[in-house]
Amino acid sequence: MTRHRGMPFSITKNRTLEAFAIIVDINDFSQTVTAAEAGPTMGADIADFTRDALEHVVRAIEANEGEVAAIMGDAVLGIIPEGAPIRTACDEIAVAVNRESDHISEHQVNSPGDWAYSPGGVSLKICIEFGQMHVTSINTRNLGGQSLFVGSAINYASRIGAAGVGNRCLLGPAAAERLEFTSMPLRGPRHVPGKRGEPVLEYYELSLKKLWQEQTRKQVLGWNVV
Repeated sequence: MTRHRGMPFSITKNRTLEAFAIIVDINDFSQTVTAAEAGPTMGADIADFTRDALEHVVRAIEANEGEVAAIMGDAVLGIIPEGAPIRTACDEIAVAVNRESDHISEHQVNSPGDWAYSPGGVSLKICIEFGQMHVTSINTRNLGGQSLFVGSAINYASRIGAAGVGNRCLLGPAAAERLEFTSMPLRGPRHVPGKRGEPVLEYYELSLKKLWQEQTRKQVLGWNVV
């Protein structure tokens, strides 16, 4: 089947599928929320700040043949099929977050109190793994029917996010072996400790430094961005 840019694919017709799991979340979000709630706005604008940061992620996933499977607080889980332009999605996320951070940074020069809980703008990590996912559905009174995705690729993508600091794009070993990334300049393999009793996790880093600042402004200001 030939897909066209922006064309959605069905992620719920079958109970299993093989695809890329991409998890994008905001670095150091707990500290950001705490700082926002202690500030002059008492956190009144932190939800909108989070929405603005994640909206770019949603648009990039959907524009590159993927679908958003879940929004989990400060994180977006996307499912992107093999053969889709997932690297373009990563590029677009990096460009968007860098543009927004530039805007916030420039604004804070004269108005340092605005978004003071996020000095220098937004910092994100992109974590990707490829594999089989199992699909079912769940219903809630508020959300109605929702698709539920479970699989080791999702778990792996979530876990490797503990590695590195600042803006970064990390790939699990299965994702790094797919054609979408084999021609890319990857750093690795690198390793991050597993949970107690579990093996060390291997990952690779895809450099996007031409598109975003991998050493973030928050680090320059002394924040430990993880």
